[in-house]
Amino acid sequence: MKKRCWGLFILLLGAIVVGVSGCGSESYLKDVKVTFAGYQGNGSADISEKIQLSIMKRVAEKEGKSAKVDADLLKAYIDKAETASDLASETNFEQGNLTNEQALRAQEYLDHMYKTTLDINPSTNLSNGKKVQVVLKDNSEKPYFKPASKDFKVSGLKTPKKISMKSVLNTLSYKPVGISGQGNVVITVKVANEKRTNVTRAASAAVPVRESKLSNGDEISVAEEDVFNLIKKKYPQYKFVRSHSPAKYLTVKGLESNDWNVSNLNAVANKFQGLNFAHRTAEKPNGFTDKFSGQLRHALYTESFRSLTLIYETPAHKFFTFGIMALVDKNNEPKKLISDYRTNEPLENAINSYSLLGHTVSEELDADPFSSIQEHSLSRQYMLHQAK
Repeated sequence: MKKRCWGLFILLLGAIVVGVSGCGSESYLKDVKVTFAGYQGNGSADISEKIQLSIMKRVAEKEGKSAKVDADLLKAYIDKAETASDLASETNFEQGNLTNEQALRAQEYLDHMYKTTLDINPSTNLSNGKKVQVVLKDNSEKPYFKPASKDFKVSGLKTPKKISMKSVLNTLSYKPVGISGQGNVVITVKVANEKRTNVTRAASAAVPVRESKLSNGDEISVAEEDVFNLIKKKYPQYKFVRSHSPAKYLTVKGLESNDWNVSNLNAVANKFQGLNFAHRTAEKPNGFTDKFSGQLRHALYTESFRSLTLIYETPAHKFFTFGIMALVDKNNEPKKLISDYRTNEPLENAINSYSLLGHTVSEELDADPFSSIQEHSLSRQYMLHQAK
């Protein structure tokens, strides 16, 4: 007589079981229970650790027996397990006490258990009335049991509160961070009574916001759809109703000025005039020593590296950059370039009077490197100007 598998219908913890399949292996799922949590459209399904362990212990008995693991060894191994994952862990076998044959049998068991899965499909983004399926399967090339499955109907999910996206966008605000030219903004919105949430990734601008190169006056747009995509998963208790509002535009302001007035910039810059320095040109690739002469075009100070970069243009319309270790006394206005915080020594007094040895000097350049230096800097830079 041919054995048959019949669908079994029972009510289980508010979840309606609508079918069982997997003849001969359905007993593994006899006490499976699925709990549903969350809100309509964003619900989740789960099986408790305790039930997972109970199911997988029964599976382990089958897998171990099929792999011909010593019965006493298998029982001790299963009894030691505290979680379902313990039943596929080789550390729970006392490897040093196993014979070669026992070790081979244990490894065969582990190979099967490691490939045995207990899943819920789907387990997220659920709504009441939707069907989910619990599937137990040995995914080995030659499995020891047929897949078993059990269907449940989702129930008990809460109804989310409706909120208009227009009302969310009306709470849009931003905080400027950094200095103009190398700035950023942190954009937030407020959803109902929740704390403000960061939606900076929803912003777009001519200069990408996340590249930290914004200046005062730059315009940023924030689209409703982009904000919606960021907040819908964070707040499953709300159903955000799109209003198809036009993008919100923000004009950046409040970034710290990157212009510093310095009392002794000209004094520092003039110290380089007439100094000996070695450099190379296309005509003289082996290098030569020359006396420097040029007009200061730009002065950039990188505070994190305590580095001053001076860019000069020569009478031949070539460009050189000089790198100098420097400090800035910011206690008074205008600020002052110094060489030592303890002595407050003006920087020009510390510059070598005979040569540029020890300073970083660029090769002769055909074009002003100012824009390139700013663009590739990852640190905060200030433009220095001689105070009037």
